[in-house]
Amino acid sequence: MVQFNKMKIKLAKLDNKEFRAFGILAVLMLLIAFINGTPFLFGDSFGYFHVGKVFTTQGVYPSSDVPDYYPYTGHAVSYFNEEYITPYSVGQGILWIPFLFVSAVFDNGTTFDNYYKAFNGHSLADGLAVLLAACVASYLGIIFTYLFLKELGFSKRRSFFATLMVFLSLYLISYTFEQPGYSHVYEFFAYSGLLYSLLKCLSTKRALFLYIASIFAGLLVLIRVVDVVLIIPILALAVYRIRSKRPLLISAVILTVFALIFLLYNYLSYGNAFTVGYNLSSNQSGISLGINIFNLLFSDTRGLFIWSPLILLSVIGLVWYSLKSKTAILIFLLPSILLLAVYNFWSNWWAGVSAGQRFFIVLTPLFALGIAYLLEKIKYKSVIKAAVLITTFYSLIVGVLYRVTPILSVANDFRLPEPSRTTPAEEDYRVSDLFRYHYRLLTQSGGVQNYLNNLTGSLNGGRSLILLTLGATDPLVKVEAISSQEYRVHFIPSNTQKNITTNTFVVFASDNIVKSYVIPNMNYKYYSVIAIKCDAQLNCNSSDIDLVKAQTDITELELINVSYNIKMYIYGESTKLNFINRKLK
Repeated sequence: MVQFNKMKIKLAKLDNKEFRAFGILAVLMLLIAFINGTPFLFGDSFGYFHVGKVFTTQGVYPSSDVPDYYPYTGHAVSYFNEEYITPYSVGQGILWIPFLFVSAVFDNGTTFDNYYKAFNGHSLADGLAVLLAACVASYLGIIFTYLFLKELGFSKRRSFFATLMVFLSLYLISYTFEQPGYSHVYEFFAYSGLLYSLLKCLSTKRALFLYIASIFAGLLVLIRVVDVVLIIPILALAVYRIRSKRPLLISAVILTVFALIFLLYNYLSYGNAFTVGYNLSSNQSGISLGINIFNLLFSDTRGLFIWSPLILLSVIGLVWYSLKSKTAILIFLLPSILLLAVYNFWSNWWAGVSAGQRFFIVLTPLFALGIAYLLEKIKYKSVIKAAVLITTFYSLIVGVLYRVTPILSVANDFRLPEPSRTTPAEEDYRVSDLFRYHYRLLTQSGGVQNYLNNLTGSLNGGRSLILLTLGATDPLVKVEAISSQEYRVHFIPSNTQKNITTNTFVVFASDNIVKSYVIPNMNYKYYSVIAIKCDAQLNCNSSDIDLVKAQTDITELELINVSYNIKMYIYGESTKLNFINRKLK
């Protein structure tokens, strides 16, 4: 049983070698952030962003004011009870608040005249704030996982190696730099901090570490509610092992504070403290009856062991280590089993549009434990180390291909005539699809140089900071419907304001009527806006520019509804234009 003493607390201290190693890691992460980091939010990220953004700009949450970014948010932000709320939990938004307070100082422009806001609904400053927050959380998660392994008795070299290999294999690079708005790096940070603090509490018998562990536990559940299954076994251990009433009481108070934050957030958002957001939207994932363990682990659509084969070795090592004691089974193996059981009944088991099986990223420190133990116990260490390196390299290659593949189109390109495993079907992209797409692209490019040139057009996840700096972007066009037959067309230059002049075609369609017009020699160096009026026969004119009737082939155009019964498309003759209305909700 644990009895706490009152001796002075000594937090973990890194020696010179460790300090240099993590210093080099920090520099590498900043370099990767510049080369590959994308300051853009996508999908679920807007839900977490909404909480932090509304609070930092208005001082309250939620708000009845429609956010400028609302049309870009899809299912992540909803209008409910005359308020704009999100079905996602509050923990990540809380962590973002300090970063968003700073970014608010540099926030300017609107979704009609600012390149970044027009492209993705939020400012560059907000995107950079989210990217920096993800880097910090990921970096701290690596340090906590390393300290966790060291606390278990593994060597410095083995702890660092195991942590890094699992980090790379679980596509945490993608969720740190390419999709920084998702919750998984924050789960990783909170859970690794919890495990390290718990071990320090048990080994040093210091109450402070129990309190820190309680803070991490509360934060983990606020970030992702289903992670409560990870802390239940830990709570059971604490109640059984710790006999000092005062530390237990203080820990209970800490957890109660987090519980009250969760209930208050639910009440303010949904009008009921015990309602969670997923209940409010049919678009969201939730619990459904079914057996999806095979899909979760072995499906090439998003199976954990197929996208991250290193984790199969990790699981072997984790089970082996856990059999050493009942305590290890309780706090290491049982939480993993419980999380697997939860996601077995998750209707969206493939985790939507994601790199790898992101639902299990939170278990990174436990998977690192499995690898470290295998490296310690297997007699032929060179063999197991080679297996670790090969499987990690495989996941790195898949991660790179994922970054330069238009993943939502490959399912349509390569699917056999069989039922899709996912809903929508376009999310049924598989590991094999990535390799097939790039083999086809290479053979059709007629050479490696042309293939490399074509990769820019295949990027998913938006342009990186270095590409944005180099001006590898195109002008934007956004249509604002004033009425059913009157429009404002906003022409927004690229982020570097490249001097581009091209004939610009504007196509209208309604019922069986299709008419095309050209704006001769439209210049895109500076922001401009024109008004267009059309009659019922789509005879259109503008008082701002010359709108000349033209002939165009519309068979390849993706006409977009811009007002009642009117579809529209705008494109450049010699320059690619991003028609932003295609992206909006």
